[in-house]
Amino acid sequence: MPPIRNWDKPFSMFYDETNNIRRLTLSEVGLNAPENRSFVLAGIVLQPGQHIENIDALRAMLQVQANAMEIKFKHVAQGDYEAALASRCLNSFLTWLLDQGVLIHYSQLSILYWSLIDIIESLMLDNTFGINEYHMHLKSELYDIVTRSPAEFMSLLHSFAYPNVDRGRIKAFLGAVSDFLDRHSPENRNDGTMLLKQTLRQAVRMDELVFLHDNEPGELIQDFGMHFLRSVYVFKNASHTFDRETYVEKVLQSFDVLDGQRRVDYRFVDSKANTTYACSCLTLWPGLWASISNTSRTIRLRRLRSARLASPNCRSKTSQSSESSSTALMR
Repeated sequence: MPPIRNWDKPFSMFYDETNNIRRLTLSEVGLNAPENRSFVLAGIVLQPGQHIENIDALRAMLQVQANAMEIKFKHVAQGDYEAALASRCLNSFLTWLLDQGVLIHYSQLSILYWSLIDIIESLMLDNTFGINEYHMHLKSELYDIVTRSPAEFMSLLHSFAYPNVDRGRIKAFLGAVSDFLDRHSPENRNDGTMLLKQTLRQAVRMDELVFLHDNEPGELIQDFGMHFLRSVYVFKNASHTFDRETYVEKVLQSFDVLDGQRRVDYRFVDSKANTTYACSCLTLWPGLWASISNTSRTIRLRRLRSARLASPNCRSKTSQSSESSSTALMR
């Protein structure tokens, strides 16, 4: 994983989120949310002493109505990733950010991917199968094959009370997963697919899957609190301002993030009541990154260029309530 840039800078980081389903559960009827959803936490970053300037000029350029408390994704673009790139309003907004010297950050979590990785990580104890160096590849291969028939795989997991697999059914569980992979990927597309299948066949003799026992059956993601905290402890010298999310706030009340004796600065505010936050334009980013994650995984560059050339002018749009998400990429 590449090193994170600017992690030690005293930035002011602002966040909003989207696709915050709060928790992901699995029952006999499937998941409580679409499996292709991605939780996104994103926003803008200000340098020490930096302030948002010319916000009124930006609103006028984007034709955002005066009664709109925040500039949202729907004010600059609509639709999937290709449609978003075709928006001249989005291009104008990005140019404005560059002119202002504003940084951006984002993190994106695939709820399906996150629900599956404990299968691989349970095989990594003591590096018994020699896969620890390649675990990211194995997770990606497992995810890719599951996306070919996610409902079938979720039904398989539910039949084993996942993520609370009975220790006496480990062989049957791993055998069922192996059969699914063989059925939906009979040909190995790369060495990672081959290693994944080989490891699962070898693992049937295990008597413990460390992350798949003594859990609540069907509870795949308990909450997203840890994904909020990640930015806080990675960017420990920054101040972190999140949009009010009472469910996550309650989760984080049990944590106090310290750097030595100093408490790392993070808070939750009402974005509509906080002028600095409301003017920060961060509510655009979760929608943009969500549009990327929800679009087809194969996008032709020629199509993107064609969409960009055919982009319409900015249009006036009405205001809309916000959603929530979070973490970081620096320019």
